[in-house]
Amino acid sequence: MNTWIRAANPLAKSVTEDEQIRAARMGAVALWLTAAKDAILLVYLLGSIPLLTVATSAAGPNGAVISLGLMAGLVVIQIAAGLFQWTRPGTMMPIVAGMLTAYALYQAGMKLAGGVGTLAMISIAIMVVALILHIAAVRGATALEKRPTPA
Repeated sequence: MNTWIRAANPLAKSVTEDEQIRAARMGAVALWLTAAKDAILLVYLLGSIPLLTVATSAAGPNGAVISLGLMAGLVVIQIAAGLFQWTRPGTMMPIVAGMLTAYALYQAGMKLAGGVGTLAMISIAIMVVALILHIAAVRGATALEKRPTPA
């Protein structure tokens, strides 16, 4: 357990190949964490369809269905990307996911001025943890890619 906690530290040095792989796999953990967050939000939104219908009224009569479908698709994409990052740890997936997470945090920060609820604060906290894990994954994958290949 201690090795996984050390792998999640974006400032830790990864010396051995196992440590580098473990750090690179933190990107998969971050993707699964955000997929779980989005799935919980999807279930919450399914429970409040009238609220979602009002929020998406500008998108037309099918705006709520389209929004829920896109969110469900996003959850599936995050799970699949996490599986890909777990089996083939590289730098591209955590870089792209980290940039998207940073942008989502920026958007959430812009909404903080209007006040947010408990669900939004939990979502922001999960995104901060995911961003830290993506940074650790980039460091681990970069160190893994710099390792000399055995002849």
